[in-house]
Amino acid sequence: MRIKDILTEMLGAGASDVHITSGNPPMFRIHGALRTFEDAFSVIEADQVLDLADEFFGFNIAEGDGPVSFFSNAMHEERRFRGAFFVSDRAASLVISALPERIPEFSKLGPPPEMMRLLDLDEGLVVIAGGHGSGKTTTLLAIADDINMRHAMSICVLDGGDIPELIPAKSAVHMIPYDPIIGSAEAYRYALQADADVVVGGIEDEYDLEGALLCANAGCLVIVNYHAGDVAEALEALAELAEGFPRGPMMLADLLQVCVSQELRAENGSGLRAVYEVLWNDADVAGLIMGEETAEIVPELLKRKGNLSRTP
Repeated sequence: MRIKDILTEMLGAGASDVHITSGNPPMFRIHGALRTFEDAFSVIEADQVLDLADEFFGFNIAEGDGPVSFFSNAMHEERRFRGAFFVSDRAASLVISALPERIPEFSKLGPPPEMMRLLDLDEGLVVIAGGHGSGKTTTLLAIADDINMRHAMSICVLDGGDIPELIPAKSAVHMIPYDPIIGSAEAYRYALQADADVVVGGIEDEYDLEGALLCANAGCLVIVNYHAGDVAEALEALAELAEGFPRGPMMLADLLQVCVSQELRAENGSGLRAVYEVLWNDADVAGLIMGEETAEIVPELLKRKGNLSRTP
């Protein structure tokens, strides 16, 4: 079994990720769900996982004693992938994600009118939420590139190694690298030093959120992705993260502009389409963030004029 065969099968199946663990056949994440292709691949043993990792990264990373964790990007057949490798005396595993080939036009993603309004924003925090394989990073980059094509701004893209290059058009584009293991908190501060108008990044913990809010508080438009199933889950989790630093909930309630969630759904005979929830901030959303309400109010808020609920 070769890594190129697995990656070829992965791309052919439309998978966003492949999970290779000892004692199991490879599992592919398709439309957010993990699936096993037992007809194509058999169970993989620990030594085979090590061989596949060596082939993917291009050198032997399993030498030495003790547990090993390794993260890096690699090119295969002119396509970029990100790999995460873990090995101990008990098991070995390799997770590979297919990185975006190109940044699509935002309008071609089929965003609803209420979502198009965010292109007119010039400050505050915009959150794009979604699960694994939902396309939230693609949407994030498409929004940034739309701004890049139409406005002369300073755009700082925080790059943990999984972002395709944003080619400058009317804007000045700065790709700010950071270690995804350490997090992007410091990268947000670097963006402020780069005289950013727009900051594009992600949030994984309270330190990232604090960095994003500091940029938004300085007058930047900050567009981030966040792993959450829907708007209610995203708002509840972000409000909890905000409690981890001074004035966090107040800053989040004041600076959040809109929270969007998306998922990809299969349609009969017409492939996939993105389905969105769009919730603009108002007094009720701020109340949820400040702990005056619970996330149970979100479905009702999504039905109000000015918001869009998830369509069947």
